[in-house]
Amino acid sequence: MTRISTRTRHTIKGRLVVAIFLVGCVPRLIGLALAAMARMRSLSVVIGGNVQAIASQVSERVSMLVTSEVQDAGTSVLTGMKL
Repeated sequence: MTRISTRTRHTIKGRLVVAIFLVGCVPRLIGLALAAMARMRSLSVVIGGNVQAIASQVSERVSMLVTSEVQDAGTSVLTGMKL
């Protein structure tokens, strides 16, 4: 009979340990997941802003180069020079 009570006691202890473990770990894991998601969102916003600024600068430079080349080509045609 002592074996049954010892076995029952171990299962109750085991259940308590598992319950305490789950009560402590589940909210912690949820918090870590939410923090990781927030970090990813903020990084994508920052990186997206940087990429947008770089793209804007590149487009302005390309526009200036194209305009310059078109003007040079027009000047060459008007003066009779071959390209």
